[in-house]
Amino acid sequence: MHSSRLKFLMLASLCCALIVVGTQIRIPFFFGVPLTMQTPMIQMAALCLPYPFGIYSVLLYLMLGASGFPVFSGGGGLTYLLGPTGGYLLGFLVATIPLQIHRSLCISKPPMILFALTIHTVIIFFLGISWHSYQAGISFWKLASGMTPFYFAATIKIILTFALVKSLLRIPKLK
Repeated sequence: MHSSRLKFLMLASLCCALIVVGTQIRIPFFFGVPLTMQTPMIQMAALCLPYPFGIYSVLLYLMLGASGFPVFSGGGGLTYLLGPTGGYLLGFLVATIPLQIHRSLCISKPPMILFALTIHTVIIFFLGISWHSYQAGISFWKLASGMTPFYFAATIKIILTFALVKSLLRIPKLK
């Protein structure tokens, strides 16, 4: 195995660990919605690691959770993955794939980083709300309109992640 591939596999594993830790961090926010650092850690992996290593970090996170390790915010196991919030978890992977494939474009200029983070977040919300509304038997639009506090929290996280990613991309080996 080439040393650069091994280095990026180790970084993908480290990013997976950061996703797990980020899931457990809950910063109180208004409307009773806590800010967690799960999504920013996933987005950091997607934009800072070369293709396909960001995908690997998210896949590893999901595989650990599906195997029963309590890495998700409410525990672990297949039942959690298939439950009402499973769409958000699947959304992490689905949203990360295009960011990884188009990573060089996504990190080319600061506005592109913001655009990529926003699209990533929208994909997660769309898949999460779609699956949650199906599971709960609620209309997509009714559930989506009740998510307003989460949209505000997501905006704050996009801004924080933007600053983090811009700082990390200054490291020459990550560009």
